[in-house]
Amino acid sequence: MFLAVGSVPEFVKVVQIVCWIVLPVFAVVTAFIVYLHYRKVTKNREEALKAGDLPTPAAMAQLNKEADFILFDHTGLVDQYHHKLCHSEARYAALQQKFAALQVKCAAMAVFAAGGQSESANISSYPRLKREVDRFIKKYHTDKNRSAAANQQLLYANQQLEKENERLRAVLESLTIAPTTQLLSATENVA
Repeated sequence: MFLAVGSVPEFVKVVQIVCWIVLPVFAVVTAFIVYLHYRKVTKNREEALKAGDLPTPAAMAQLNKEADFILFDHTGLVDQYHHKLCHSEARYAALQQKFAALQVKCAAMAVFAAGGQSESANISSYPRLKREVDRFIKKYHTDKNRSAAANQQLLYANQQLEKENERLRAVLESLTIAPTTQLLSATENVA
């Protein structure tokens, strides 16, 4: 193929002429395609606005990629935020009430644990609190008794296991001593 073209300088001139023709045609075609695309986008935007469609976020994202001026209604998001805000405020108020009740209980229990009655915090003025304190004290004593009984059972089981361990050691020791004495007596009988 190279032989048919001729020398290399002539081939370079042919390529240069082809480039002078192809590159401007390519630039014109690219500019034309960009123009057609831009015209199509603006036409779609105008048709959507003429049809009376309210611009939604999805439609505006398709029509305008830059999103310079998106004007749509955010009421759904505002309602959702308002609902979350009301829910959070209600939870906060409930937690404040629980915290205040816990502060009163803590103060009353501190006075009760100290063994004295204070003028500012008298536990008898809180009957519900007194019942709860009594219930906690009763639960503490029952748990203490249960743990003491469980501790006694574990101690007894430990003693039994120690006795069994000693007995097994004695049996093992007697079994290891017995064969050696039997071997000695057997050798004496043979001799």
